[in-house]
Amino acid sequence: MIPSFDPALWRRASWTVLLLGLVAFVCLGLAEQGSRGGGLQVPPDAPLPFERHRVFGLNLSRMSSLQALEWLNAAGNPSLALISVPIDPDVVLTLAQDESRETALTAIDALQQAAGGSPLAFCLRRPAEITDGLVLAQAAVAAIASRYPGQALYVSACEPDDLPGWQQDIADAAQPDAQEALPDNALVPLSGSAVLSLEQLDGTGQLNAEHFRLRASGNYTVYVLDASDPLDDALVADAAEALADTSHSALILVTPTAAVDPAGLTSSIGSVVLAGDALPEGFSGINAPALRVNDDWQRSNVGTTGYLRATAPTAAIAAGFVGTDIYLSGIESPESGLVQIWIDPQSPTSPPTVVLDLASSQARDAAIPIARGLPAARHEIVLQAIMDDGDSVTISGLFVTGKPATAWTGTMAAAVVLLATVVALSERCYSAIVAIRRRTRPPRRRTRPGHPRVFARDR
Repeated sequence: MIPSFDPALWRRASWTVLLLGLVAFVCLGLAEQGSRGGGLQVPPDAPLPFERHRVFGLNLSRMSSLQALEWLNAAGNPSLALISVPIDPDVVLTLAQDESRETALTAIDALQQAAGGSPLAFCLRRPAEITDGLVLAQAAVAAIASRYPGQALYVSACEPDDLPGWQQDIADAAQPDAQEALPDNALVPLSGSAVLSLEQLDGTGQLNAEHFRLRASGNYTVYVLDASDPLDDALVADAAEALADTSHSALILVTPTAAVDPAGLTSSIGSVVLAGDALPEGFSGINAPALRVNDDWQRSNVGTTGYLRATAPTAAIAAGFVGTDIYLSGIESPESGLVQIWIDPQSPTSPPTVVLDLASSQARDAAIPIARGLPAARHEIVLQAIMDDGDSVTISGLFVTGKPATAWTGTMAAAVVLLATVVALSERCYSAIVAIRRRTRPPRRRTRPGHPRVFARDR
């Protein structure tokens, strides 16, 4: 005997489960699009002038110059990917005065030396009594750029929201020919390197790729993290994973609070390097651990931006990467030659996948597409310079974007398909049960009240 059940309840439950499954499937599809197609980013033309694979930098911009100097000395003069150091208002003012500029620069020298050779971003505090901020910014920026050409990378206002217009004065002084206004929360490059947007993190819970993607802009982004203790191994791993999985994340700047031990904090972040034998998502400079380079390249620097210049037509680079799109970052110029590139070569004699011509009417940094729309999987890339007499090939790195969906996304998608199948089978079972019940019970007589001729029209 078939037990009784409520058909309406069965149908409502089945369709509710199906609807929830479809909603989950759509959401997972959107999430996958965000991690693949929606996460694709075009790189800025300018390269990053520091070693992004070192993950961490240091932000001392909330301190005075003297406090920053004492902090760096207590930390043991650390060497990090980037250190932001403050310049006090009286020093900024003195930089604009010819007769006393050297005194101000000598004070800054102490900060520069305490930074242990790290690339520097100088934040400037505006003197309150100055009315013409642009003239002051021009003098200060010019003095800093001239004194530290190989170490000073960026300038900015220490508190851009407190003195409206000062950040723009600094941007106009550092980039007088800029075609577009820079963001208020930006580190302004002193040379041809990339603009950096600053984003403050609200705690260690935001050290993840999903949050980094939400906060990303068209520029490379530096994430600022406050630290009251040295970072433990779990936080360091989270930070490195988030940076390696987001294409426009440039660096994580750690801001120490008053209570943290300088030596302990810098020890916890100073030796971190993105590990692995494949390039991370985003920009990888010529010193990235996953980049394999033969001996036919000459290394050079413009400021702290590293370049490889081919010295022979056998100059080659190889690397593994995981992604769908990859770009070459290098110099286009009238003297530039060609680069032949193989993606997943089948044999040593395979023809190149693409040949890039780096010739241009003027010298400039550029990000040049190599391949787009590759399967979201691991690939191997090999580059070789092609040069005639007088040609040059100069490369600053590679940019990867479009990582595949995570394993849990694929698993959940399969689970949703299975759920939808179960619901469909349940619906078929319901229909079969109804059919059996109809066949096994006697036919039900239809009661037709009223005059028979009325129902005769419905037969």
